[in-house]
Amino acid sequence: MRKLMESGRSKVASAVVGSIAVLALGGIAAAAATSESADGVIHACYGKTNGQVRIVAAASECKPNEIAISWNQVGPKGDTGPMGPQGPVGPQGEEGPQGEIGPIGPMGPQGVKGDTGAQGPIGATGATGSQGPAGPQGPPGPTGALPEEPPAPYTLNGGSFMLAIDGQPAIRLASFAGCKDKVLGVEYEDCHFEVVNFPRVLLDWFNDAVGGDGVRHDLTVYSVSFDMEVTGELQINDAFLRDISVADADAASKDFQRMSFVAVPSELKKVRPSRTTLNMPPNEKLATVASFSLEIPDIEARRARSVRGIHVAIPKVAVDGVTARRMFEPGIPEVGDVWVATSSTELASYEDWVRTVLGGRVDRRDGRLSLLNASLTEARAIIELEGLTPAESLDPFASGGDARTPGSSSIRLDVQAVRFVPPPGS
Repeated sequence: MRKLMESGRSKVASAVVGSIAVLALGGIAAAAATSESADGVIHACYGKTNGQVRIVAAASECKPNEIAISWNQVGPKGDTGPMGPQGPVGPQGEEGPQGEIGPIGPMGPQGVKGDTGAQGPIGATGATGSQGPAGPQGPPGPTGALPEEPPAPYTLNGGSFMLAIDGQPAIRLASFAGCKDKVLGVEYEDCHFEVVNFPRVLLDWFNDAVGGDGVRHDLTVYSVSFDMEVTGELQINDAFLRDISVADADAASKDFQRMSFVAVPSELKKVRPSRTTLNMPPNEKLATVASFSLEIPDIEARRARSVRGIHVAIPKVAVDGVTARRMFEPGIPEVGDVWVATSSTELASYEDWVRTVLGGRVDRRDGRLSLLNASLTEARAIIELEGLTPAESLDPFASGGDARTPGSSSIRLDVQAVRFVPPPGS
């Protein structure tokens, strides 16, 4: 049966194909074109009994004894042709309206760090803030090294030592020590000086050192006889200061006013004297430490019985790998506290100052210690004590103390800076 059906279908198909060929040859193609549907398909009806084919508009027009057939007048799709040449660029169109802002895109990866920009200008100094509360007491620090005992001063029979700074007129030394090989060929011992007169060249050097400039000078120490004949000469090259101290001002003492300083040499050279004599220093007038005057704003300081502890330390810092000999450079200056022994009339003003600081206010005052001549008429030197403030309170039972033994009437003052002022006309 299956083979019979396939045979029947084959016969119909053959007949249809043959009829279509006849129609094409007979010129019916034109009529078919008029019945072509909108989609390009041609519909026809094939007679089952007579084999005739007629073109219709739709398959629904075929009769029961006819078979509906159709075909497309468009042939199969051909191969893609080659791309044509690019046409000329058309004129630019008008700018369209701006579109809406799109959503924010995801954050991109972090870029490479750029170069550091140039440093901007220094801003203006801000206002001083209020003093904060006292912090908790820290743990005790390690035990520091004990200070070195100064060497014994040199002595001369019937003579003295003179010091010249950078070739300027020499000043008389009250004492001179050290300034030799401490470890032979390895390290020099520091040079210790003490003076009873205070020329400008010396005080200027003090100020440079206290200000942290670390100025170095060439020094020359001469040994001279009583009549100023030079008997020896020691050159101290490229020296800087590492310590400055002022003898305690004490109303009950008869000691002379003195200043001590220590210099660190870079080179020591004992040479044949370059001159035979030195000029006698002018105006060598001595005064005792009892000749002084202390001024502090809002304090009856002129009646102070003593001022102790004026001292500036400048650490010497080792420099490695310069030469076989140990070399040093100056560190940061450190100003020590000052003790003032008060009289009974001054206690109230000091106690007010202490209460102000305990109340949380910053109250620093600039004081001035004048070292006066023996007649108390003019200053031989002035020491400005900048930024004074109480560092501790007075004893609750203080009633005025003895200048020689400060005791409970002494008050310790913190000092921010020290400056040495030469006497007028020096």
